Amino acid sequence: MTQPYPGPQAPQPGQQYGQPPVPPATVNAPGAVASLVCGIIGCVTGVVGLVLGIIALVQSSKAKKMIAASPGMYGGKGMATTGFVLGIIATVGGGIYALWMILAWSSFATLFGLAQHARF
Repeated sequence: MTQPYPGPQAPQPGQQYGQPPVPPATVNAPGAVASLVCGIIGCVTGVVGLVLGIIALVQSSKAKKMIAASPGMYGGKGMATTGFVLGIIATVGGGIYALWMILAWSSFATLFGLAQHARF
């Protein structure tokens, strides 16, 4: 004879009686970790930060689109958002650093007369 309702079940490890079951862990969206890593490294490097910042922006955008397309399947929205913000900082910082290097080199060359002897 079958029971109409299942009887009490033993709790899972780490769970007490009466608590709801633990939801399954979600996988981070592809690109979320990459955007975070590229954003962090891009913020501490010079001109390389310009390239890594752009990569972080692209990867975080892809990750956010995948998370929005399938909400319960992918996680890592916080990592993607942080990677996006760090990507902006790295891109702007790398661009400013590259511009500063160009201006510093041109003023150095003008100051010491190296521009006159250069043959391009």
